[in-house]
Amino acid sequence: MNKFGVSPLVATLLLVAFALVVGAVTMTWGKNYIEKVQEQKTGQLDVFKGAIIIGIEQLDDPLKSVQLQYITGRITREEYLQQEQELLAVEAGAGPSFCTSDGECITGFTCWHRIPSGSFAGIKGTAGNPGKCYSNSAISSVQ
Repeated sequence: MNKFGVSPLVATLLLVAFALVVGAVTMTWGKNYIEKVQEQKTGQLDVFKGAIIIGIEQLDDPLKSVQLQYITGRITREEYLQQEQELLAVEAGAGPSFCTSDGECITGFTCWHRIPSGSFAGIKGTAGNPGKCYSNSAISSVQ
């Protein structure tokens, strides 16, 4: 029986060549697949370019509320600047740092533990839940 086979050197070269071809095909397919997926995700992200994301913990901050109203066009620049100054005056000492009733705040300010926002009625400052003095005009603009 005379059997002929492929020499070990030729077999090794064929295996290496086969591995290179399979690797090249896989890499090309992978590259095309990743580019296609990125294009699809980019198309989806375009919808959210103008979105504003604000965390739940920021909803009870009146300054962020006023900023959000200005950014979304609900109030004018002048209204924004006036309300911002009022809110910053409160933090700078227009009233006590903590209050338990409206009587502790200066005129035009009320005591809030958690300010009203949207459909949330808010929580007034009390001895058990001390609050801060906020401008009445700022509070009405947040509601």
